[in-house]
Amino acid sequence: MVLAGRAPSPDPALSFVQPFPIWALTPEAFEIFVGDFLTQLYPNAKVHPIGSKGHKQDGTDVEVIFPDGSNHSFQCKRHNVFGPDKVAKAVLAHTWPATQKFIALSRPASPQARLEIKKSPDWDIWDVEDISRKIRGLSKEAQQRLVDTFFRGQRLALLGEPEPGPWQTAEEFFAPFNGRGEFRRSE
Repeated sequence: MVLAGRAPSPDPALSFVQPFPIWALTPEAFEIFVGDFLTQLYPNAKVHPIGSKGHKQDGTDVEVIFPDGSNHSFQCKRHNVFGPDKVAKAVLAHTWPATQKFIALSRPASPQARLEIKKSPDWDIWDVEDISRKIRGLSKEAQQRLVDTFFRGQRLALLGEPEPGPWQTAEEFFAPFNGRGEFRRSE
């Protein structure tokens, strides 16, 4: 189809909508990533890991506690396949008190897994696509922090911006100082 006398371009549009490669993280790094991601997503909440390998975790890996006292529980699942049977088993194994419960998947959720989670109204699945979309909704600084920490050297591929160079602007250099002679460490 020709629009306004112009032939369509054979080149595809440049896009930065591929999922963040969280499936490539180790299981331990994936749990840390989920905690850091949730810290950026919910800046006014307290985010805590709930134990680690070898601890009895009551079916949760990360807890988010909001200022109003409500809390969310996240199970981090880095599996190649996580179907409806595994979803049902994860829901059943969860005993941690939480107002909302989530399974964070490092891979795409199958339609069957999504149907299974619907059987439990206080549960949801955030798969790699959901997590990637939520990251793209964060501030540029938060996106950069996550990429620089977990996907070093992939700013251009994931965010569409070049890696930082060795030079700082005056604003970046003086950012740690708040004007009262105190030094604040950046996070």
